[in-house]
Amino acid sequence: MNYLLDFVVAIVGILTAIGGIGLVGYYFLIDADKKYKKGGVILFLLGIGILFIPTGYTIVDAGAVGVRDTFGVVDQNVFESGLHLKNPFTQVIIMSYQTQKYYDPTTGGDKDVATIEGLSNEGLLVTMGIAVNYHIEPDKAPDLYRMVGTGYPDVIMKPPIHSVPRDIISKYDVKTLYSAGRDINNPDRARIEQELLEGVSKGVLDATGQNRGIVIERVFLRDVKPPQALLDSITAKLQMEQQIAQKSFEVQVAQKEADRKVAEAQGIANANKIIANSLSQSYLEWYTIEMMKEHTGATYFIPIGADGRYHPEAVIPIAATST
Repeated sequence: MNYLLDFVVAIVGILTAIGGIGLVGYYFLIDADKKYKKGGVILFLLGIGILFIPTGYTIVDAGAVGVRDTFGVVDQNVFESGLHLKNPFTQVIIMSYQTQKYYDPTTGGDKDVATIEGLSNEGLLVTMGIAVNYHIEPDKAPDLYRMVGTGYPDVIMKPPIHSVPRDIISKYDVKTLYSAGRDINNPDRARIEQELLEGVSKGVLDATGQNRGIVIERVFLRDVKPPQALLDSITAKLQMEQQIAQKSFEVQVAQKEADRKVAEAQGIANANKIIANSLSQSYLEWYTIEMMKEHTGATYFIPIGADGRYHPEAVIPIAATST
């Protein structure tokens, strides 16, 4: 919107200046009245003045400051957010102090992810993806612009973002790095992210350890990729562990079923024992008589024991009818 307004004002100024030049030319070519000469000069000067209007003010967006640069001299006092009048020859550089994401396309990362390769403490090549959130301090913006310019992410931030992850990768084995990259709740992940934050924050300081105005807010560990051969081995191991866990579960289920059957058999045995102990001689005699009543018309053989009593458990029907 700001650029559109500047464009419209510039067009109006150019047209006004051209109109003034036309009137002045008309005066000299045709020897017209003196009033045309004055009008032409006024329009020409007015057009020139309008052309300078876009360079006489600036608008600073919210969350940013305007650094003033007049012929290479940088003013320590910045423009805050809003509309400001300025010297037409002063360039105002807008520098945001909002939270920003670092993006370095040369690392092969995706969007806000920078991809760095390094060797683990086992000598294996590991690829680590990290994302960096940062902002600049508004009062440090003039110094940052004077000493580095607007390309400070490449000049100041890129070197530690490349070197610190390599140093950290070299401290750990592949298994630790790979596990930290896969699980956000892994304690190693939090420790590695903290080490990345401290390392990159230290890396953006100047040679004397002074703050340049760049604040690293947080470094995120996005992804860790071990060598493909090792990744295949890890995948195979995980599959084997899953199969072992499945077999262990099946064994537990079978053991539970065996325990159930043993308990069932023990219950039946105990029940039979209780029934056997409860069958007295008198009960068996009574039960035999009852059975004979239910099967009337049959002939029964009832043996008599040495004690002179019949034994109901030996009662045997020998005919289907009786006389």
